[in-house]
Amino acid sequence: MVANSSEEFEEEEEKWAQWFCGLPGNEFFCEINPAYIEDSFNLYGLRAMVPNYQDALNIILDLTDIPYDDDVPSCAVELYGLIHARYIITSHGLDAMLKKYREAEFGYCPRALCDGQPVVPAGMYDEPRKAEMKVYCPKCRDLYTPAIDFESATIDGAYFGSTFPHLFFLTYSNLEPAPSTHLYVPRVFGYKIHRKGPNRQRLATTAKAIENGDDTQGQRRLSTKKDQDEAAAKQKHTSDTRGKKRVKQNE
Repeated sequence: MVANSSEEFEEEEEKWAQWFCGLPGNEFFCEINPAYIEDSFNLYGLRAMVPNYQDALNIILDLTDIPYDDDVPSCAVELYGLIHARYIITSHGLDAMLKKYREAEFGYCPRALCDGQPVVPAGMYDEPRKAEMKVYCPKCRDLYTPAIDFESATIDGAYFGSTFPHLFFLTYSNLEPAPSTHLYVPRVFGYKIHRKGPNRQRLATTAKAIENGDDTQGQRRLSTKKDQDEAAAKQKHTSDTRGKKRVKQNE
């Protein structure tokens, strides 16, 4: 007896998270393991941050009959995004984002002198509704506004957080490129323009320090801090000595 093919190869129903991550503009999100969401410990503190928290959680966990359409409930988006920021700094989340990074799903650095360096998503703040998502380039070590279809909704930077990009390259240090030392040199009729703005001077100084294997500015900061600490300790010692002298005179 031949089994019915529809029963043998029953099509798996699409999950809400899978559908949401597949929407245009949501390529930056990874699918969160349902077991992570079901663990209430991982959601601590989010109930007070997200309106209609329970309804949003039911939607994400497919515990409701709300049909999938383009009008995604904002509460579900916000809750999924905030959970997402926590998930991607776990070992499973980092692995999921690693796969997307290797396939360059986050895009490339728009700076011409970075030679098409792949970027990762980043947030300027960990609190929602403060700033939109940015992308971080590990080569020039700067943030940029991502190139997203104008019809796609903007993504809150808190859905990725300020920790993720740096933890990502600390975890996968073999993927972090050497800092860029290439600077664009403006010229007029072939002659260099010597006038430099503060930001360009900073980049030039950093590039020179990297080429020489020397961080002069860092050493200067350490030296200054050391001098300040020594001066503070000397002042405290002098103050204590004077105090003891006054006590002896009063006696």
